[in-house]
Amino acid sequence: MKKFLLAVLLLSVATLLPAQMIERQGNRYTVDGITYNTSASFRNNYLKFNNPELFNQYNKGYKLAAGGWGLLSAGVALTTVSAVMMSPNGEVSQLFLVWTIGVSVGALATCASIPMLGVGYHRMHQAVDSYNAKQKPLSYWSFEIHTNGVGFAYHF
Repeated sequence: MKKFLLAVLLLSVATLLPAQMIERQGNRYTVDGITYNTSASFRNNYLKFNNPELFNQYNKGYKLAAGGWGLLSAGVALTTVSAVMMSPNGEVSQLFLVWTIGVSVGALATCASIPMLGVGYHRMHQAVDSYNAKQKPLSYWSFEIHTNGVGFAYHF
């Protein structure tokens, strides 16, 4: 009986120890009172040194999102440069084929970047959320006062 009570006591003390949860609000992360305002600073200053497993999961999404931003920038730039090549008076210039290809490729790159950004940020957020789910205590004490009595329970 003493061993059982000791085991329950040890479990309850272990569940009272604070887990290192990562608070996430959009792309702003807070760990132990330190706030990282960008995904890059959180990745480079915290994850890389403190949690390599989470860093690998987070980094996959980060790279995909960074590629999406690069593709978006290239698409907008290519579309803009190609649109400027059109004659100012509306006449079809000799570079019409180049203009058509440039605008088409730029628009396709811009459209392709949108799913890359969405999936990349989803993977980054999912990595942090799954890490936080593992940090929640599996067993805990609960104490409640109701109108019909007092409740005290140990959930495991």
